[in-house]
Amino acid sequence: GTIESLKEELKNEQRCYEKEQQTVATLHQMLENQKNLSVPLAEHLQVKEAFEKEVGIIKASSREKEEENQTKTQEVSKLQSEVQNTKRALRKLETREVVDLFKYKATKSDLETQISNLNEKLANLNRKYEEACEEVLHAQRKQLFAKDEKELLHFSIEQEIKDQQERCDKSLTTITELQ
Repeated sequence: GTIESLKEELKNEQRCYEKEQQTVATLHQMLENQKNLSVPLAEHLQVKEAFEKEVGIIKASSREKEEENQTKTQEVSKLQSEVQNTKRALRKLETREVVDLFKYKATKSDLETQISNLNEKLANLNRKYEEACEEVLHAQRKQLFAKDEKELLHFSIEQEIKDQQERCDKSLTTITELQ
């Protein structure tokens, strides 16, 4: 009875060993496929350098946009100052009784139009600056995501192969002991 149970256990161990061998073969095949699909180190370095150059270009573009934004901010400040001066002039005109009502309304209308135009310019400048910032952030996130994803996949495949190899070794040891 003991011999029969040991034989049955040996058969079970051999089946498990064969399954593990198939799993190891499948994992080796997956690793080979991954190696074939993955980018060689030299090409990876080229792609990395290209990404770094692109990030450099994006940073330079971002700096240019920042400088442009500062210039626009100065323009906006100047325009706001002009608006304040225009409002003061408008108030002075309103206080004068000598000013013709028609001229007053025309001047007021012109000044309000200028104020409206300046506000529109300011809104457009702010929108363009925010879009440029979003583009830079999007490019940086995209680069980091691609790098992390590849490293994680490679690590998980290597870990799976190590685990399967350990299981295979244990099965071989058990089979040898049973024989």
